[in-house]
Amino acid sequence: MQVLMKMAEKQRKSEEDFKKLINHITKNTNDYYGVGVSDNKDIAIKQFMINKKLYKRNRDGKDRFTYYQILSFGGIVDKETIFNITEEYCQKNFYERGFNSFFAIHITDENIYCDVVVDNVNFETGKMLQSLTQRQYDSDIRKHNKKEVLIYEKQRELFEDICIKYGLDISEKERYKYTHEQKQKEGRTWLTKGEYMAIKNPNSWRNIIKNKLINIYEKENFNEKNISDISKKYGLIVTNHNTEEKTITFGLIIEENNTIKKIKLKRLEEQEREILLRETKTDENNIFKYDIFFKI
Repeated sequence: MQVLMKMAEKQRKSEEDFKKLINHITKNTNDYYGVGVSDNKDIAIKQFMINKKLYKRNRDGKDRFTYYQILSFGGIVDKETIFNITEEYCQKNFYERGFNSFFAIHITDENIYCDVVVDNVNFETGKMLQSLTQRQYDSDIRKHNKKEVLIYEKQRELFEDICIKYGLDISEKERYKYTHEQKQKEGRTWLTKGEYMAIKNPNSWRNIIKNKLINIYEKENFNEKNISDISKKYGLIVTNHNTEEKTITFGLIIEENNTIKKIKLKRLEEQEREILLRETKTDENNIFKYDIFFKI
């Protein structure tokens, strides 16, 4: 069985959005609980807001109001076990570091999961919760040994450890650390949060460039010498091209603020590779590989 922990991308930056989130996660379940706050959702909301107001962290449009995780269980797990795992995870990962939380259990035909909403204002210090990758943490000494700083990989490991403690059958190969190391050995790269959001948004500048390149690939007779001229027909510019190293960067002019958004073909290849490997287990048809794109 593989269990997953992921952070929700959307930031809630107002009291109204925070309340909507709590109401959303409790909509189709009666199984919701507080860790450090009341099990009653309305009282829990008030307790969250009292803490935010105490430290003046309740400015609509400026302050982030929540930290939101989803804990997903990959097999059949009874409700009591889910409660015990999630409560202990929230206790150790958040409350013992000074953060209250509220979670809701959902059991459907398709999935078993918990929504976890965290008051991202530390009730001991008033400092804001920060979630970093291990690489980000290691590169910034100012973040070291801070209670308000959570490391993504450590959170995943803690969640898996607690699941194993309560009897969930998670093999070593199903653990996050193993899959992460395997991915690195295979030369695969993790998508950043910003990249993931750009990929999901069909109107992002990244996807606009991607779709224009697909059109060029499918419709135009181009090569390494004329790609710059061909790109201009599609509203793209080539900002860097090294034929010996087989690297090329495409740019899109954003007229609203007169800026240029750029992406390397190599990075598009890496991003699309991750998507293709998840969906088809192969990236043989990844047109963003330099040699495939230029039909070399």
